[in-house]
Amino acid sequence: MDLSDGSTNVNIPNEHQIDVIDMRHQNPRPCLIENGYELIKHNFSLSSDQFLSGTTPEGEALIREVHSEVAELLKSFTGSKIVRPSSFRNRGLNPQSRDVTMMPSTCNILAVAHIDHDRESAETAIRRKLGDEFDELWARYSHYG
Repeated sequence: MDLSDGSTNVNIPNEHQIDVIDMRHQNPRPCLIENGYELIKHNFSLSSDQFLSGTTPEGEALIREVHSEVAELLKSFTGSKIVRPSSFRNRGLNPQSRDVTMMPSTCNILAVAHIDHDRESAETAIRRKLGDEFDELWARYSHYG
C-alpha cells in the first residue's frame, strides 16, 4: 500500500471453481511421481503441544531442531541429496477453528494471502535462504520444493 495516496496493487480477486478433496482418504492414494504430492505418515519427535507453541521463542527453537528430522525424512523418501527446511508457519488453528458457529462472520480484504511459490517467486525465496550457495545450486538442480 502506498501510504501517501492509499493506492494498492491489490486487484479484484479472480473466482475459481475447484474440487476439494480430503487427501487423507483419497483412493487411490496420491503418489509423488504421478500427482506431484504425497502424504507420508511419520511420528515426529515434536509433540502436538510443542508444535502449537511454535510462535513462542521456546517453540521456535523446537521447530528449528525438528527441521533436521524433516530433512532426513525427505532425503530418504525422495532420494534428494540436499534438503534444507526453511519455513514453519502455524496458521493459528485451534479446536474451535472447526466450529463455524464460533468464527466471526465478517468479509474483508486480507492483508496477506498465502500463495505457493511459482518458479519466479521460489527463486527469490531460495536465494534468500541459500545466500552465497544459491547460484551454484540453482544451476545444478532442476527441482525444488
